[in-house]
Amino acid sequence: MIASSSFTVINYIIVDILSILVELFFGHYALTVLQTCTDLMWALFFHLGLSLISCLCFRKRKEKPTKVISITQINTRPSITAVKHD
Repeated sequence: MIASSSFTVINYIIVDILSILVELFFGHYALTVLQTCTDLMWALFFHLGLSLISCLCFRKRKEKPTKVISITQINTRPSITAVKHD
């Protein structure tokens, strides 16, 4: 989730500010190169990178074996089987 948010912030905010500065100082052709690099970054890091992160984070974990605890109950009170009458 954090990786997705950071990629989105980088792609939309920082790259837009950088593209404005590149076009002002270096021209339209340098902006075209920057946009091509941005598309490559978007394809590699956003789609491929986030898919790998999702596979690692949301994979089904192996089930841990549960411990079987056997409990034996012993009755310490004497049982009344016969009642003696006087």
